[in-house]
Amino acid sequence: MKKILILTAVLALLCSCSDFLNIRTEATMPTYGFDYTKTENIIMPLSAAYASMRLGEGEAFHYISVMEIVSDDADKGSSADDGAPAKQVDEFTLDPANDCVNTVWTYFYNMSSAANYAIESMDKFKESITAEDALKQVDECRGEARIIRAWAYFNLLRIFGSVPIIDKSMTSEELAAAKPSSEDQIFTFIYNDLDAAIGSVESSWDEYPGRYTSWTARALK
Repeated sequence: MKKILILTAVLALLCSCSDFLNIRTEATMPTYGFDYTKTENIIMPLSAAYASMRLGEGEAFHYISVMEIVSDDADKGSSADDGAPAKQVDEFTLDPANDCVNTVWTYFYNMSSAANYAIESMDKFKESITAEDALKQVDECRGEARIIRAWAYFNLLRIFGSVPIIDKSMTSEELAAAKPSSEDQIFTFIYNDLDAAIGSVESSWDEYPGRYTSWTARALK
């Protein structure tokens, strides 16, 4: 009887903690139950897009490998048998499983995906909100998300050349069927995002240091 009571107590404890244990992944937004009528929610999809930019390896060693080691601006260092993926990059002997290349590819496409979601969310907010100051915030947040997306594609273009332009949420089947765009098409896509941001984002933020401004878009362009 005592064992049954202990087991029941443990099960009750685990059930009560289910909401705490099921934590949504950082830099993602809920796929259901999101209220687009609340103005306090406007910033949330953009915050997730910003968070996607600080998720580690895409801007650290792997990025250095494909941008600096490959051009001999940096040296891999260490021993010959250490850091095999970086050694492949250095010697131009890449294979499809190279971790440096795959990490950077995934990092910037995840960033673009988060920006796409933020842009699509701003469209939904615009359909649900009428307050003029809130609509201005929606346009600003959309512009910032477009700068983030432009930064992602600027790096994808520099590193990989012709890549698929993914400018909206897609199913896995649609993503698998996506075809590379030309470099000219990608440059045009980047310029369009930056021009839109220049016309909608604040030139400075007194309250939010670190957020992108219209000058960020001008500098990248």
